[in-house]
This record gives sequence, C-alpha cells and structure tokens, in this order.
Amino acid sequence: MAWLIRYASYGDNDLRRKGDKLRALTMDSPGWRDLALDHVRRCVNRKRFNAAFCYANDQIFGMSFMKKSREKVFSEMRLNYLLAIQDRLLPPPPDAILAEIADMVKKQYPDFAKTSESFGGGH
Repeated sequence: MAWLIRYASYGDNDLRRKGDKLRALTMDSPGWRDLALDHVRRCVNRKRFNAAFCYANDQIFGMSFMKKSREKVFSEMRLNYLLAIQDRLLPPPPDAILAEIADMVKKQYPDFAKTSESFGGGH
C-alpha cells in the first residue's frame, strides 16, 4: 500500500498536501492503513483511479493507461509512471512509447530531465 501512495498523482494541491502528510508517516504508525484507504477513497472521488494511482492500476489490472492531456493529474501520472519504472517497480513499455512519455515529462518537469538520462532513447 505504501507504493500506491508513493506514486500517487493528484493534480490538486489539497490532496497532494494530505498525501505528503501520509507519506511522512511509516506504515506501522497507528491507523496508517485506515488513513491510507481513506485517502485513496477521497482521491478517487475527485480523480480517476487509473490517473491518480498508476502504480496500483498496473499492479491490479496489469496495465497502465497513459493520456496525453496536459491536465495536471495526467502530467503527474506520467512522471510517477516513469519514476516507478526508474525504481524498477514497473516494467518499461516499448522504447518508442517510453521515449514519447519521457519527452513529455522532460518538457513539463525540467528537474526530471536532469536526473533521467536513461529515458528517451535506447534505455
């Protein structure tokens, strides 16, 4: 469940602040699981599950859903998807798709571009 929260995408500052507080706790903190489940419920009441929780979507349904939208939640989802691949928790898609996603993310998140030379060309 911690991975689900770690790679969550919000597109909403209120949800992001709550997610940050939850990530600051350890899983053995009193009530962590209930807090995490409540957080997930609140997120999916505002955003689609597959966008808000790309890692969990891949683990549960065996697939990731990428949307080219510039909406904040989808931008964050693409970033978190690449971070989960970088952390070797998700398998990478074919090179051409990975390069397209990485190019979009690098344009929107310049700091990611500086730390992710393995994406976007023969990784």
